[in-house]
Amino acid sequence: MRICRQFLDNPLRNYALGIESLDQSICFDPFFANLSLELFINKKIDSIWLTHAHNDHIAGVEELVKLTGAKVYSPFGMEVDFKVDKFLKVNEVYKWQDFQIEVLDTPGHIFPHYSFLINSINQSPKLICGDTIFAGGVGNCRNGDAGILYETIQYLKRVISDDTEIFCSHDYLFRNLNFALMLNFNNDEVLKIQKKVKDSTLYQMTWREEKKYNPFIQNISREEFIKFRTLRDQY
Repeated sequence: MRICRQFLDNPLRNYALGIESLDQSICFDPFFANLSLELFINKKIDSIWLTHAHNDHIAGVEELVKLTGAKVYSPFGMEVDFKVDKFLKVNEVYKWQDFQIEVLDTPGHIFPHYSFLINSINQSPKLICGDTIFAGGVGNCRNGDAGILYETIQYLKRVISDDTEIFCSHDYLFRNLNFALMLNFNNDEVLKIQKKVKDSTLYQMTWREEKKYNPFIQNISREEFIKFRTLRDQY
């Protein structure tokens, strides 16, 4: 099993994401169908899994289905204009090829919003988290609720291990690091990441590192979290 990731270099700084195993693949949140196809050359796209309904996560779904015949898996209750083959249920575990996908309920950025925890023998866990967590930050809550996102982060602290690799949908690392420095929050750890990372689009997050320098994942109160998220919206 291998996670596939390609930076799209568009204004929203999206990633194309998926998993490939044996001769098949799963695509997550396709923005552009053609780029998703390029990500999985020689691998049949079996299914498309969606974290939430923002356009930059679903715009490529219909075309990709036409081109590949892939099935569409969506959060339960998500309203879209295309056919959904299966509405996913929170906490269910789906077996696929040589790994398992556990569905996590991670609202706050928008409702509903799911993340996918992937476990495979002899590999560290992987979290496909949509717009819940970014390197050095969290998703905005313009269509959601920052207080609920705070609760989601506390939930993730309880259920994922430090060695979990985090795969988010956008690259905002350097801007988030500058914001963290503005907050004067764990500056030594933030500066270590700034020095370490040369190309933010290639940076591989882990939960262990995020806990050291991401201001939204520190032991802060709900009120502080909401304040930080409001400040970040204005930054």
